[in-house]
Amino acid sequence: MKYTYNDRDFDIKRYPSTTNRSLQPWNAADELILEYINDLSDEHESSVLINDRFGFLATNLFKLQPLSVVNHKSHQKAIERNYVSNSLVLKSRTIKTPFGSLPDIDLGVIKIPKSLEAFEFYLQLLHKSLSEHGVIVCGFMTKYFTPQLLEISSKYFEEVEQSKAKKKARLLILKNKKEIEQQVVTIDIQFGDKVYKQYPGVFSSDHIDYATQFLLEYLSVKESENNILDLASGNGVIADNILNQQPNAEVHLVDDSFLAVESSKMNVHEGAHFHWNDSLEDVDDGSLDLVVSNPPYIAVNEMNSLQAEVRDYDPPSALTDNGDGLSFYRRFAEQFENLLISDGYLLLEFGGNAQKGAVESIFQNVGLNTEFFKDLQNDWRVIEVRR
Repeated sequence: MKYTYNDRDFDIKRYPSTTNRSLQPWNAADELILEYINDLSDEHESSVLINDRFGFLATNLFKLQPLSVVNHKSHQKAIERNYVSNSLVLKSRTIKTPFGSLPDIDLGVIKIPKSLEAFEFYLQLLHKSLSEHGVIVCGFMTKYFTPQLLEISSKYFEEVEQSKAKKKARLLILKNKKEIEQQVVTIDIQFGDKVYKQYPGVFSSDHIDYATQFLLEYLSVKESENNILDLASGNGVIADNILNQQPNAEVHLVDDSFLAVESSKMNVHEGAHFHWNDSLEDVDDGSLDLVVSNPPYIAVNEMNSLQAEVRDYDPPSALTDNGDGLSFYRRFAEQFENLLISDGYLLLEFGGNAQKGAVESIFQNVGLNTEFFKDLQNDWRVIEVRR
């Protein structure tokens, strides 16, 4: 999609791409951030962008040579692709993970995530490196506003100013940082006889989600199943359960979220291999006995109907594929023959009764056999797929 900023036209694309033309790679909060930065009278020598999902801000602000902090590998790829498609040079060290050291900065930008825990985590990152007279600009859509955003911001800054709304978007302008003692915050989740640790913004926020709990009750790993993939692995609870059943197995954990992968490293140890990626390029073809996954299966047009404690706190990338909720199952069907050995199989969660027919058709249309299992609420919740 085309966007003009400072008399230059940019072509910004979503990654992964989508056929839904109503989904553009930026929103009014992004535009308001650009407007604010463009009106600043002071020159900013060092700037950092956080949660710039498709690289819209990084691309338009390329003259500032901003450093982008990315949690998702897909976000990194979006930034890289939009730089290339707009004939921009992506310099080394332009992209860092949340654990990468930041230089001294005088301008920080956060597209506020839905997880308040993640917002505070990112605010801590910028606060630590912000100069005395630096400013942090936070953009959000007004429908996601909560007074807790102001409370969290006031813990770190003396001046917390909220802009007027424009196109249903607002900014928080944070100045005059406070001197506070910072800590890396991890969240403890009791599950069974073990406490799992995870970083803020990792699915699910304060418990092991119920669909995963049901999958774990059903999951039974055979001694012969030695090479296993946990895709969208989160904090590693599924992989940990697999290794408890089969300590000699080689388990690969793949997640798009850097903080999820780092969380799983605190919970899963022997026999585990960790991959920060949004694809399976790190996994050898035709080598897997079993693939287990709780993929994002909620259609994007159903996000607003979710319970508030899920919609407003869990990361969207762990909930929806930004499409019809079925894209991961289509990919599994397409890649089945390349992923699994002759008697290998998939064990996947899906979105319940309403999705059963569509998920079944996806696999049966490519000649695969399916078996379904109900959860404690008598809803179809898990599918096993074999040749």
